[in-house]
Amino acid sequence: RAVYAPLNPPNRWELRNLSLKERIETLLRVGEWVISQGGDLLVLIPELELLGEFHRRLGEVFGDRAVLYSETLPQKERIKNWFRTAEGYGKIFITTPQWLFAPLKNPLAVYIEDEGHPAYKMFRSPYFNLKRLAFEYANLLGAKLIVSSEPPSVEQFLISKTFEVREGKKETATVLLDEKNPFGDGVLIQYLRREGKHLILTPKRGYSNLYCSRCGMVLECPRCEVYLTYHPQGWVECPVCGFRSESVECPRCGEKAQPFGYGIERVKETLKLLLPEGDFTFSTHPPHKGEFDTVAVLFADAILSVPDFRKGEEFYRYLVKAKNRTKGGGFFLLHTLQGEHPAVKSLTEGEPSLFYREELEFRKLLELPPFARLYLVAINLKEENEELALKIFKRLKGELKFTPAQVEFSKAPTFRLRERYRYQILVKLPLKLDKEELKKTAKVLRELKNSHPFVRVIPNPRSLV
Repeated sequence: RAVYAPLNPPNRWELRNLSLKERIETLLRVGEWVISQGGDLLVLIPELELLGEFHRRLGEVFGDRAVLYSETLPQKERIKNWFRTAEGYGKIFITTPQWLFAPLKNPLAVYIEDEGHPAYKMFRSPYFNLKRLAFEYANLLGAKLIVSSEPPSVEQFLISKTFEVREGKKETATVLLDEKNPFGDGVLIQYLRREGKHLILTPKRGYSNLYCSRCGMVLECPRCEVYLTYHPQGWVECPVCGFRSESVECPRCGEKAQPFGYGIERVKETLKLLLPEGDFTFSTHPPHKGEFDTVAVLFADAILSVPDFRKGEEFYRYLVKAKNRTKGGGFFLLHTLQGEHPAVKSLTEGEPSLFYREELEFRKLLELPPFARLYLVAINLKEENEELALKIFKRLKGELKFTPAQVEFSKAPTFRLRERYRYQILVKLPLKLDKEELKKTAKVLRELKNSHPFVRVIPNPRSLV
């Protein structure tokens, strides 16, 4: 087999903005060191597509010592691979975050891929933060901790001083397109006429939304408070609940609605008309691998339309991943009307810490994670009933009256979802909290959830949407 020079990593190591190829090659060298010591390497990959890629490359070098565990495997193979993890020889165990407690005999290193990925936060009870558990797991066993981030999450940036950081750097030119329609002034087309491979990214799926010029309304899903996505084949779809209809008429006046805005399919159609010979790749998200002479993010501000406190971070991560797919010496084109947004200024000024400073200041001012403990009490009702939701809020606020908790009530940012009416209560607690007060708060929230089947309590929610 091919042999890579063994690499004994630092105790806490952050791989920042490295390409997929660089990350895997680094991991191969770490794997050589782990195997030479007779130990195990735990590799946590949040996406199935990447899981297969990592297993393929590690398997080419380490053969049967590279063990894959995934729910997509046949049951017999899953069972066999699970028991193989407990065998005494050194191995590399590649799996998704929820299986981090595999019965490995001698873990010497833990690798966490894309540490800011939502998959590290469980969206069902018991709502564990799997990244935090992986950190504790490595610390408890005295294993090396390797964190990959492209770019780091806000929480990871906050603790980066405790890591040795290896950062990938590439010289690319960033060009802002600040017209409402990027196809209007010819600047975009001028760049895309250049020879080479071009990646076109648009965050929104489908063709467009639909707009009634008579009523002045954008068509919404009848089950959700969400705009319908129009497909040029002549049907509409809800991006949340999957509702589908062939009717493209306004429900108020019956007027045929017209396309409004741009999804990836409409962008593709427009560019193919303007530049039929261009070598284009179209996607809603930055791909995991590959480099392009030009990368263009069009209608990027759609990411900021999500009413959530993490939208700025998601915006920045999307843009950095997109820029990282640009070849050295290539052009990164960003279409946005938010030129003063910290995420955009960080890219144009080449100063990543600018975004993190402003984002952390914003979170601290509003007492949001990572500067506070947050509990989301989600109330989902079959009928609109604010009186009942307020009754639950007043009960909770009364029971937490003599604690440091801040209790806030509101309708959910997306009020109607899948034919349910959604209210929410946010419970904010300071990070430094007496153990007994924390226990009391947890008990109150647990009793509230148990007494109402339509109430969920989510600790440290990834999103408020």
